[in-house]
Amino acid sequence: MGGDRTCVQPQTRMVLIQRSCGYTWRPSLSLEQIGKMIQLVKGQNPNVVCFVDNCYGEFVETQEPPHVGADLIAGSLIKNPGGTIATAGGYLAGRADLIEQASYRLTAPGIGHAGGATFDQHRLLFQGLFLAPQMVGEALKSAHLLAYVFDQLGYPVNPAPLAPPPRCHSGHSIGQS
Repeated sequence: MGGDRTCVQPQTRMVLIQRSCGYTWRPSLSLEQIGKMIQLVKGQNPNVVCFVDNCYGEFVETQEPPHVGADLIAGSLIKNPGGTIATAGGYLAGRADLIEQASYRLTAPGIGHAGGATFDQHRLLFQGLFLAPQMVGEALKSAHLLAYVFDQLGYPVNPAPLAPPPRCHSGHSIGQS
């Protein structure tokens, strides 16, 4: 983060932090790292909105990004919070004013957060939320196991099998493409 100490300008309105490594070969970000980034950004411009893409990061630690200063977070309901059974959807959480603004951009004009996009799947959303802790726990255990097995077989893995949490995402390289 050395060069990042001057990256936020007075006109900067929002900073995006992607928690999961996605398809890159880097570790996922811990809440501690996200908190440090947010402090760095807010130290340069306290009015900047810190937005965290929390996809795959839900329920892998005891807190979520708003606990460490994130103003707005978003994620997918078909992954961790949907318990793998929700068929569609996403979520936003954070400051009320930002949720209100986003609701008018993500729905039809004038409808805002009153509408939402549930696609008549309330039952699946609630069942998924109920199952989410179990599904995330099983995914984390499987990621540890697979990382260990592939590492023992000599394949590169990210993160390392015994690396401390969080493990939002794991990668295994089985050859060159």
